[in-house]
Amino acid sequence: MTEAPDPLDRPPIENWRRRALVSLSYPSFRFFWLSNLVVALGLMVQFTARSWLIVQLTDSALILGLIEGLFAVTLAGGAIPMGLAADRLNRRNLLLLDNVVALIAAAAIGVLVVTDLIAIWHMVVASLLGGLLFAIRMPTSQAMTARLVPDAHLMNATSLNSASHSLPNVIGPAIGGVLVGGVGIGIAYFATTGAYLVALAMLALGVAASFGAVERVEHRSVTADLREAWTYLLQNKDLLKITA
Repeated sequence: MTEAPDPLDRPPIENWRRRALVSLSYPSFRFFWLSNLVVALGLMVQFTARSWLIVQLTDSALILGLIEGLFAVTLAGGAIPMGLAADRLNRRNLLLLDNVVALIAAAAIGVLVVTDLIAIWHMVVASLLGGLLFAIRMPTSQAMTARLVPDAHLMNATSLNSASHSLPNVIGPAIGGVLVGGVGIGIAYFATTGAYLVALAMLALGVAASFGAVERVEHRSVTADLREAWTYLLQNKDLLKITA
């Protein structure tokens, strides 16, 4: 007669951790994940510095809200076009380009701050550009994850990739506040520039371009892709409830 399993007979904690982090055992995904983590951390630092800078320039909560809103507008407006781009272009190269442009933008704002040449219109342009860059990063990063691990570990990799974007939300603003209060807003922007540079190196050196290649069964027009996406949403209305 087979004995019932002991409910207290659990696997060691080390085994649980190994299963939770199994996707990180694949070098390409590990570099990809670390790149996303560093970028997200830099973004949180930048968001904190940006808010303080706008308040210093204008002392207006309204203008602060408007500029933050511009980020959301270009993010929402750019999501579909950038998703279409990620279905047609090499996703790894798209992320590299995203990092390069973000690095240049952050460095430019840092230079303008330390030279005391910063103006509010600079922040408007930077916010619009930042939203567009984020619209590129999110769908491209999520879509590329499936190429970096075997199918059996895709759920784990997707969860870890989402965590790499959300975990910095906890500690990033704190680091940004310390930098702004300790060394100034300009240096905080340079720290963000450094984060982009580190992430760029990880992605360029640790992830081969072949992982970003897009495999399409057939070449279709943008209109056909949009029609397919809309049809899919209508057939899976629970997705609309999630995004509403």
